[in-house]
Amino acid sequence: ETSGRLAGDLCRRGLEPGQRVAIMLEPSLAFYSALFGVMKAGGIAVPVFTLFGPDALSLRIDDCQPSLLLLAPEKADMAAQASRAGCTVVTADAAYLEGLAALPVLSARKSTAADLAMYQYTSGTTRELPEAVKHSHRAVVTVSIAALYATGVRPGDRFMCPSSPAWGHGLWHGTIAPLALGVSIAAYAGKFDPQR
Repeated sequence: ETSGRLAGDLCRRGLEPGQRVAIMLEPSLAFYSALFGVMKAGGIAVPVFTLFGPDALSLRIDDCQPSLLLLAPEKADMAAQASRAGCTVVTADAAYLEGLAALPVLSARKSTAADLAMYQYTSGTTRELPEAVKHSHRAVVTVSIAALYATGVRPGDRFMCPSSPAWGHGLWHGTIAPLALGVSIAAYAGKFDPQR
């Protein structure tokens, strides 16, 4: 329901199908609502790692040119640089999430398997700069099969991946594949701490 309300908010703000929305939030209700809400609204979700500094954020904003950035409250100091690039910034704080409760739940826009759903950036370790890997909606089929054989996850399991969903492993094997298979997931927010 929250992702449907967030999708409605994005449409109310003028999001058109195929436009990118960058999401710089810790794994949380806000992050997952944004991830799925963007896709429900027909947009392309662009998860951004929350420990990035201004240069890493600028590189991705300049490359994918999102129409909107959903930003964590603790990253508010980065709003100005995204705004200068022509990107509307929405701070996804508690007040924003509470405000969504007053909006109707938007039904998902129709899409095809070939429509783009997400840009997932590489780390940049294998080339000079990070690159956006552009995933269509059909990617869920491939990653679900991979999860069945690579992680052994099965319907009815509970699965936790400590990798951030801004990176490929946390996004695909830790989020999309388990949920597509009906598996409950847990997430890890904040700087990695082995004891925690």
